Amino acid sequence: MMRVRAVVLAMALLPAGGCTRTEWVNPSADSVKAAADREECEQVARIEAQQQVLFESLSRRPVLRGGMIGYPQAGSSFSERNREWYWTQHFLDRCMQARGYRLMRIE
Repeated sequence: MMRVRAVVLAMALLPAGGCTRTEWVNPSADSVKAAADREECEQVARIEAQQQVLFESLSRRPVLRGGMIGYPQAGSSFSERNREWYWTQHFLDRCMQARGYRLMRIE
């Protein structure tokens, strides 16, 4: 019974914390400049993330398949897409911070 109450309480509190949005803010940049910076950082981040995932794939140990040694091929596995998303966010954050933006909660 105690577990049920804890789950109900957690579910009741979840929407309040899950609705918070964030936005990159730089007081010295207007909305046009901010949009241009974001778009450029997204493009750079995607390229850097793809290179990072490829580097990670090629850095793994060779795989033995059917008596032949080879490296894992780049594909669209969930793991690779997940790593690519992670690295894209990482590089986007670094790019925006380097341009003077801070990630702020929007209420």
